[in-house]
Amino acid sequence: MISRPMKAAAVAVAAAGLVSAASPLDSLSATCKSTIQTVAVSPDAQCLNLGPILTAVVSGGNVDVPAVANSWLTGLCSAGACSSASLTAVFNNVTSGCAADLKNFLDVDVSTAQQILPFIIQFYPPVRQIACLKDTSANKLCVPQTLSSLETITGPLGNLNSTASLNDVTGKLTPDDIKPLVCTGCVKSAYNILAGVFPGSDLLSQYSAPFGQVCGASFTDGQNVSTVAQTAAPGEFATVKSAAIGFTPAMAGAVLAAISSVFVTLA
Repeated sequence: MISRPMKAAAVAVAAAGLVSAASPLDSLSATCKSTIQTVAVSPDAQCLNLGPILTAVVSGGNVDVPAVANSWLTGLCSAGACSSASLTAVFNNVTSGCAADLKNFLDVDVSTAQQILPFIIQFYPPVRQIACLKDTSANKLCVPQTLSSLETITGPLGNLNSTASLNDVTGKLTPDDIKPLVCTGCVKSAYNILAGVFPGSDLLSQYSAPFGQVCGASFTDGQNVSTVAQTAAPGEFATVKSAAIGFTPAMAGAVLAAISSVFVTLA
């Protein structure tokens, strides 16, 4: 039996691979589509380095998910972090322009969505740190390395784009699969980062217990892993006002595919 926290970790790994192709674009309103197109090419979104993901989505067909993740995160991690102002601008523009869609799909109004913004700003730095972890012994970023390991169990992730597909992936995972996938230096390093920002020691203990049981007590001892390094560049991303020229309308359309998938998956 796979515990909820362990399965949640596996779901997070699987969900990170769902970057490809066909999504129900028609489900979004014209106003929301226009908003996302504008935001996708805006200076405020540059720090997210969406180019590799957008190109992969536009290309269609089977996508090498670990390779796309590697390209995306290599660029994202080598530049500075998004400022709170940039994150706020992207969030506010999308929630405002997609207000009707948020209500229709998620039953969330803009005022409620605004309550999420402080958490996005608070947890963006540790999430970026996790995304930029690198296994120095293999000379690979942890996220694409873990996705490659997942693909040895599930097969290629490149054609997954729906809730059913995600369920199919997690349904294939057995306790024997979970241990080599989760009990790694990369995941332990990610756990250490999360433990530092987790809301409440009691809740942390509840969620950390299964990891200790499956991976051993040393997994949750808080010690750094010598073979895992942080590659996130320090400082803040320097926005280039003309950089939006590098995005094509097709790339902007790809953002619609990705976000509409989120709406449909969460509905």
